[in-house]
Amino acid sequence: MQELKYKILKLLQTSDNIFDLLSQLNEYIGTVEQALSELKEQGLIAVSEGKIHARGGLTGGLDQDSRPETANPTMYSEPACPPQESDVPRLLIHEYLELAKDRPRPVTEYDQGYVTPESVMARVSILDSRGDLDDSRVFVLGDDDLTSLALALTGKPREIVVAEIDPRLVEFINSSGQKMKSLAGHAVSPVLAVPYDVRRPLPPDLTRKFSVCVTDPLETRSGFPLFLRRAAEALSDAGSTLLFALTDLECPPERWHEFQTILLRTGFVLKDLLKDCQRYVLPDNDFVFREYPGLREFKPKRPYEGSWYHASLVRAIAVRQPDPSWIVTEGESDIYMDRES
Repeated sequence: MQELKYKILKLLQTSDNIFDLLSQLNEYIGTVEQALSELKEQGLIAVSEGKIHARGGLTGGLDQDSRPETANPTMYSEPACPPQESDVPRLLIHEYLELAKDRPRPVTEYDQGYVTPESVMARVSILDSRGDLDDSRVFVLGDDDLTSLALALTGKPREIVVAEIDPRLVEFINSSGQKMKSLAGHAVSPVLAVPYDVRRPLPPDLTRKFSVCVTDPLETRSGFPLFLRRAAEALSDAGSTLLFALTDLECPPERWHEFQTILLRTGFVLKDLLKDCQRYVLPDNDFVFREYPGLREFKPKRPYEGSWYHASLVRAIAVRQPDPSWIVTEGESDIYMDRES
């Protein structure tokens, strides 16, 4: 906590906005909430008109002997992902932008918030560079990001099936799949979107059919295991690939540990971790103040412009046929909410 407080005071030299702090600190929001509360109680920060100011210099009244030597945070910038071997995204991004320009707006009802086009291309790049797309059957579990369209534009997968709860997206993806055949001017992969609620059993025609699954799971204690179970049920055998995003902002280290344990027990091993390369366009930033009430006094007076919410990209491989049968999912109704997500 002491190190985090120093980082906050350091960052307040260049920004007075809570969303800038959250983005640059890349810590669990609940921990930042606690640190800001303690700094305010100590009289080391003040809030005026939604702007946060440091008082008493960088170190203020903090214990000098406990000041960490590493409390010198770096600024995040796009793109955060290291470059991959694949040049496919560079060739496809303009076609993807044309397809996605009339996409449905994200809604909070389904916890939607789509990633930037560069973030989608990072997904395509890692899968292509690892050879996961060639003649593959790809299952996309939830697709407000329209990752399926970018994958289809590569022409490499044999087929792409999207399971999506939002009927607007089901219709949009299917119509875009037809549109891209004339837009692209080259071979594209067939893409089909079907309506599906992850809380329901996976249909038999989607079970054990795919070699790749891409998803952006909920990070709740009930939501993540449920998404993982459906992904594992869709994948066919050992060697199958699972690609998903996970944040530090809403997923504390203890939660990362829980989720990794679930992955290992289900038969997956982590192979790639690309830090903070997924940037999101959110329909509502105010969820921060609803879910973390200690931050309400730091709410800016003006709407925040920019992409502050980011996640890491995780690629896992099945070392055996994934077995999620031990994951209990019955009775899960509110999978969208808990205090630490």
